[in-house]
Amino acid sequence: MTEIALSVRIELVILVKILLIAIDSKFIHTNLAVRLLKANTLFPVDILEFTIKDSQEDILAKIENENPDIIGFSVYIWNIEIVRRLTNALKNHPERIIIWGGPEVSHNPETFFYETPVDFIVRGESEFAFDQLLDALINDKNIENVPNITYMLNGKIIHNAEILISCLDHIKNPYHFHEFDGDIPNKIQYVESSRGCPYHCTYCLASLDNHVREFDLERVKSDLIYLQRKGGKTFKFLDRTFNLKNSRVLDLLDFIIRNHRPNTSFQFEVSGDLLTDELIDKIHDTAPANLIRFEIGIQSTHAASNTAVKRTQNLEKLFRNIKKLQERKIVDLHLDLIAGLPKETLSLFEKTFNTAFLCFAKELQLGFLKLLRGTPLRNEADSMSYIYSARPPYEILENKWLSRLDMDTIRLVEKTLNIYWNRGFMDNAITFITTNIASPFRFFHELGRFYIDHGYSFIRYQLPDVFARLNFFLEQQYPEIHVRVLSLLKRDYLEYHHLKPKLWWDHKNIHKNELLREFYETNQEIPLDLLYKHAVVTQCEDKYMIVVYLPNQRLTLYKPL
Repeated sequence: MTEIALSVRIELVILVKILLIAIDSKFIHTNLAVRLLKANTLFPVDILEFTIKDSQEDILAKIENENPDIIGFSVYIWNIEIVRRLTNALKNHPERIIIWGGPEVSHNPETFFYETPVDFIVRGESEFAFDQLLDALINDKNIENVPNITYMLNGKIIHNAEILISCLDHIKNPYHFHEFDGDIPNKIQYVESSRGCPYHCTYCLASLDNHVREFDLERVKSDLIYLQRKGGKTFKFLDRTFNLKNSRVLDLLDFIIRNHRPNTSFQFEVSGDLLTDELIDKIHDTAPANLIRFEIGIQSTHAASNTAVKRTQNLEKLFRNIKKLQERKIVDLHLDLIAGLPKETLSLFEKTFNTAFLCFAKELQLGFLKLLRGTPLRNEADSMSYIYSARPPYEILENKWLSRLDMDTIRLVEKTLNIYWNRGFMDNAITFITTNIASPFRFFHELGRFYIDHGYSFIRYQLPDVFARLNFFLEQQYPEIHVRVLSLLKRDYLEYHHLKPKLWWDHKNIHKNELLREFYETNQEIPLDLLYKHAVVTQCEDKYMIVVYLPNQRLTLYKPL
């Protein structure tokens, strides 16, 4: 476009106010979609970003204060209900044009036109389609030529042809907006090195786009350097299968390891059975701990369930690679499970859970199947007796293999799992417990029942109570391992804190000062007055554990009984 043509185009839209609205699930999330739209249109666009915790009244007031003519919403399962209500309220100006886009409305979009006064839905990849739609609306051009849009004309739903962006490098960079610089150090920075997924898992929207396309790696590297210079610390790659090409992954990870800044972390969604020894060894030999986080979807270990949803994975190789990653603890591992897949009964899911949990990854996410719009599994739901929520996130309530009572059992396991493992409060104690009992799944379920029976909250709790309740539960239900676990619980609790904590166990029989004087006689590196002031002393099996909380460090010392 020539300078003269560009000048004319901008003059035409001086009187048109265009807003893009992002309503994120949390403040730390950065909405990449609206930034991509802003970067890839020549029309002047402003962005307003909120979270689902902001009041609808405040969001509406801020939008109205801008007096927009065209409003675009980025729509997901977590914000669709808010977007519906806002759209109804904002249409008090009938001439105002409202556009939706995003994964929640890209599939079966026609249903939304009968429920809300939305004017256009942009399906799939929107970077270029949104710009063309604005051009058509503002300059009174024919919208029949705009790809990827759905709209209603004379009471009839029209779906224009959908076009994938074949060359991703034609997409302009979404990061170079100075008005967002202040957010970069405090939010997750989302990065793409590819789009599309080669797999066909029938529960997943990614399976609908099997055209894997890649951004130029030099561009990706340049973006990472830029964002780190701006203070970015947490990076999450949106690639559906980051390690699809081993040579490409080796190149990018080598760059990240060599060029990372202190206190940064990079998260990738990888296929565990595609990980190579070369890649794992490279990370172990060159990367610092906690720089790299792999999210690996196990989902199910039941072969018939995987076959039913067209999921292919080599479970033997998957768990071998997980074990190898865990040996060095350089990579933070996040493992995913899905409860509610076809053909997986409660007892079969218990086996899946136990196998995955006993990998002792840093986090195990126990998710529940969602029958997402557009997925083949949703279309087959009736044949498998699926009953699921009619409203987002369309989570399963029951199916042919799991009753509602079964689902309640799994949800209770999830609640206690999140408190007692995923928070990282007591890794040593839980590892010992679950390797010395028959079923980790049943342990977490029994602990959940204990919470319910005693009226304990799964949401509001103090950390000392979390430890004390587990100790009380073990004393009653697992007396054979209680004494050993009590020592581990004390150790985990004391080493979790960096400041001297309140103790939850009975320590009246510990003659602290006398024990510290005896200890000081042979260990004089810490002055006795500092030991008196900053130390905690407790008995752990056949020794005394002394933890000293000095202003700039924590020391763990031991004294024989």
